[in-house]
Amino acid sequence: MKKPLKILLVMVLGVFIVAGASVALAGGGLTGNWSGQWTCPGGEIQNGKLHGNLTQNGDKVNGTWTLVKTVEGDISGPLNGTAKGGMFIGDLKAGGVNIHFDGTYTDNKISGKYSSPIGNGGFNVSK
Repeated sequence: MKKPLKILLVMVLGVFIVAGASVALAGGGLTGNWSGQWTCPGGEIQNGKLHGNLTQNGDKVNGTWTLVKTVEGDISGPLNGTAKGGMFIGDLKAGGVNIHFDGTYTDNKISGKYSSPIGNGGFNVSK
């Protein structure tokens, strides 16, 4: 009788550990300060810095990102998006410019492509 009770206890503890880890990752893995670069192959200006902060609450991601040294100068504004299953989608709106980001993420890296009226290219940031 003691052995089945121990097995049940181990199984229940395992479920709580796995559930707790899933909630922790879903709740805020992208929260923090990020920095890296953007690239625009073939563009008038081909690369620059990208930095900002994000807050993740469930699948929702919000924050402020700044693209440095674009053809429009520095572009900074609110970024709103989603992060789910390793996929990151976000939109930065600053003045009349909307920049759409589409990429993948881990807890310490986001990378992918962006598109906007002033150019298209790639980005990667880490924290």
